[in-house]
Amino acid sequence: MGTGETSSAPRKWGRPRDTLLHTEILDATAELVEELGYEKTTTEKVASRTGVSRATLHRWWDGKGQLVIESLMEKRKHPPVAIPDDFDAGLEELIRSMVDSIVGSHNLDALLGLEYDSRYDAKLEKTLRSSRVETTNVIESVFRQAKDSARISKDFEEDTVYHLLYGGAMMIGNHSRSTSKKEISEQLLTFFRLALTSK
Repeated sequence: MGTGETSSAPRKWGRPRDTLLHTEILDATAELVEELGYEKTTTEKVASRTGVSRATLHRWWDGKGQLVIESLMEKRKHPPVAIPDDFDAGLEELIRSMVDSIVGSHNLDALLGLEYDSRYDAKLEKTLRSSRVETTNVIESVFRQAKDSARISKDFEEDTVYHLLYGGAMMIGNHSRSTSKKEISEQLLTFFRLALTSK
């Protein structure tokens, strides 16, 4: 998902953020998205739950979307990592990490909402895109090594891999809510293994 995989919200001029309050706001945002869903989560509700003013939220984040993206990135359990010299293990780890960050009722709902909102908000779209930088870098690393060693074709585009992984996890998770993360990961891994080995 989701998800610059560091702090995705642009810093603004003014007083520096209070670290504990910043974390409390991100926690409250994640809780509200899980409880209410993305659409019903508002900056007003985040402000009410944390006891901060809306002015503080808007000084630190440009809007709900920016806040939710940073909250998702902060709460990721398994950031993507590259596994050098072992393409199969690297691909499996990459898929597991992406599915883990996307699938789940609140993550999936938030990402679907963010994708929709970003169509009409250029700044949000840019932040959403930058939140994927770490993942796309890992994909490039994993696939570049495999190409260099002739493990896979040099024609296989890393950008396509990202969109297939992201879109596949989103679609399976959204249309088969009872499907576990493990099952989704296995389906995607099977697809990629077949795609990469077919002539």
